[in-house]
Amino acid sequence: MNKTEPIKSTASIWEAIWAHSSEGLCELSANSKILRRNPEFESLFGNLNANEIFGNNLPTLTAAVRKCIKNNEFAKWRMSLQDISQNERFFDFKLVPTSTSNDKTALLIVQPPEIYSVTKMNKIGKHSVDLISMIVNHLPVVLFAIDENGVITLSEGPGLKIRPSEVVGHSVYQRYKDRPDILADIDWVLQNKRPRSSIFSLEDRTFHVRFNPFYEGKNFKGMVGVAMDITDRIAAEASRNAIKDRVLKMTAHDIRGSLAGVMAFLKDIVDGDIMENLSANQRHIFKMMQSNCEQVYSLTNEIVQAHTLEHQEFRLSLRNVKVVEFFLDLFERSKAISAEKSVPLRIRIEEIPHEYVFDPALIERAVTNLIRNAVEHSSTGSAVELKISTADEQLLVSVKDYGEGIAEDQIPYLFDEFKAFSGSQTRSDRLSRGLGLYIVRRIVDLHNGNIWLESKKGEGSEFFLSLPLGSGEYVEE
Repeated sequence: MNKTEPIKSTASIWEAIWAHSSEGLCELSANSKILRRNPEFESLFGNLNANEIFGNNLPTLTAAVRKCIKNNEFAKWRMSLQDISQNERFFDFKLVPTSTSNDKTALLIVQPPEIYSVTKMNKIGKHSVDLISMIVNHLPVVLFAIDENGVITLSEGPGLKIRPSEVVGHSVYQRYKDRPDILADIDWVLQNKRPRSSIFSLEDRTFHVRFNPFYEGKNFKGMVGVAMDITDRIAAEASRNAIKDRVLKMTAHDIRGSLAGVMAFLKDIVDGDIMENLSANQRHIFKMMQSNCEQVYSLTNEIVQAHTLEHQEFRLSLRNVKVVEFFLDLFERSKAISAEKSVPLRIRIEEIPHEYVFDPALIERAVTNLIRNAVEHSSTGSAVELKISTADEQLLVSVKDYGEGIAEDQIPYLFDEFKAFSGSQTRSDRLSRGLGLYIVRRIVDLHNGNIWLESKKGEGSEFFLSLPLGSGEYVEE
């Protein structure tokens, strides 16, 4: 608090203050009784008395008033109160000692923060506008607004390299009539009044677009959004990924070459007479070494295969394949996989076309991976079923197991690279399986097919692979 001279409340001074002040004023006695109030104070608190205005804060106010009067001290503080409309607001208060005749009083000055800080807020607002303008004009972004009828009301920024006059006032349904993907997202936001993010390609550039519903009070007015040009970022990420892919492929090739030599020596030892001269524990160690080397070798093959399938220059080796003969041969070769866990493998072939066009090596790889996964997750003694049929003009292959099943929250990510189920398998098993299902998806994608699954925790899973049926014979160009 600061020492100050009390205001001598002559009639002329009081009337000048009361007539010209834009702040709420009231004169308080030492007991915090309101002696007088100006119209601005009444607009804030009406004719309420001090107890009704300050409530539980009245003792604090009374102590401050008495100290102000006694010591001729100026005081100020901020407090949250309800105004005459029952709205909770923050107010700034100042106490100034005054005197009327022989009675000492205090002048309470009330300022809602928005009154005294207009100048400050204007400065902040101008700074914010300048900052936004700088961002919009120097970064590859577009700020836009669309009203509830689909009319563009704002378009600012260099991202699309178009003048606002070319789009503002135009309907998005006319401007983007050839882009149903864009219109679908706009309609979704307008109908559901919820935010949405999408990635679109426009004029040889790629944009990440964020749509947000816009309200005035409680009234829905349309949407505002930001479109960020991410073309260069995607190109940079692709370049980095290409480097990582090359390093990964070279490393996998080197590991595979070294492992081949080690595996050859281990095979000679395990299959040779030397094992007869070793103890049971030593024989077990050599077999474990051989098994682990085979797992790592299989994983490196998966890495090389995934890298090859991921590149756009990869071409399918399509052939006319005799379907029944192909799947019966695949079934016989897959029995060795199921025998490792004593899981019977069964096959059922329904009426299907005699010949079909696909890449036999890749389709065998995809189906074999599904069989291997089914065997790994089957309970001992339960069977794995391979079924070949047609449905909706599609060649349909399904692999069903009766094992642990897959948690629902894992299913959307199952075919992502290096994704694996939770479980008790070794790290090598999990990595191989994660790559295996990813490779299956890539093979199916290259054939313009689909892959999905049905699973129930504790009851097993069934994977489905469908390929569109072709017509006529495949002719290599």
